Amino acid sequence: SVAVRGQTVPLQELLGGFQSGLLVAIVVIFLMLAANFQSVRLSLAVISTVPAVLAGVVLMLWLTRTTLNIQSAMGAIMAVGVAVANAILLVTFAERARVGQASRLPSERFSATVDDPSAVPTGAGGTPALHSPGFFTSLQNSHARLLRSVIAARWLLVIVYLVASLGIVWIVGRKLGTEIFPTVDSGQLALRLRAPTGTRIENSEQVALKALDLIKREVGADNVALSIGLVGVHAPSYPVNLIHLWNGGPEESYFQVQIKPGAPVKIPALKEKLRAVFAAELPDVRVSFEPSDIVSRVMSFGSPTPIEVAVSGPILAVNKEHADKIYAKLKE
Repeated sequence: SVAVRGQTVPLQELLGGFQSGLLVAIVVIFLMLAANFQSVRLSLAVISTVPAVLAGVVLMLWLTRTTLNIQSAMGAIMAVGVAVANAILLVTFAERARVGQASRLPSERFSATVDDPSAVPTGAGGTPALHSPGFFTSLQNSHARLLRSVIAARWLLVIVYLVASLGIVWIVGRKLGTEIFPTVDSGQLALRLRAPTGTRIENSEQVALKALDLIKREVGADNVALSIGLVGVHAPSYPVNLIHLWNGGPEESYFQVQIKPGAPVKIPALKEKLRAVFAAELPDVRVSFEPSDIVSRVMSFGSPTPIEVAVSGPILAVNKEHADKIYAKLKE
């Protein structure tokens, strides 16, 4: 049997819940608007703002290289709510104005009765001077002319708008990374080393020290604030410690490195660099990076890595063969 553990299962549940919850929320909002406006047409006009909001959210996440996580999902839901509330106001006033029930705003031209006729500005020949419209009035008039030309092709515009918005959500959204919580670069690095099975603990210690020297070489010895680790297994007089930190034998070692605050070191980029360095300097040692901060550890649900594939069965040779096939597929 093959079991996938770690953050994968709760992440899939999170994304599925977000998608279904957003869909249910849109349907409920549409039904409430239809009951309020007593019009399906006006309700659709309000709901039509949702694709644009989702397209904008997806584009900004992609441009800022931000993943889709709990915080960004909450922000997307809030953005949809703000857009729908604004659309309700616009549609309400537009509908009232259309049926002639809206209260008219005062005209831009004001009339006043004055006792002194000379107080009224006059132009050449004694005729009253006419003031040119302001910038905002000119902008309103330009916008009105643009809308008149657009209304003639409104159905084509609606189709193009929906296709473009939903296309952005579908194409760009599939390129976004996903995680439960956004990754925070806390300057911590957790590392597990597995030397060949049967390696003596003295040799495992030398491997761990060499790996630590390689890390210091890459980040600079002055940029390392603290390092702590364990080589081999815990002493038999402290068996409870195995619950908190498990090593399979004397060939395994685990240590953590804290980078000094303000050091010009990015942990994700450092991990990629160290993978290549360890492959060249320690070819016989299996290296894996594990969750270092408390949030990643808790959300991994006990898995030593964010994604763990466990293969189990009654025959060890068959298990290894199947695990090798999975490993080859993952490398592709």
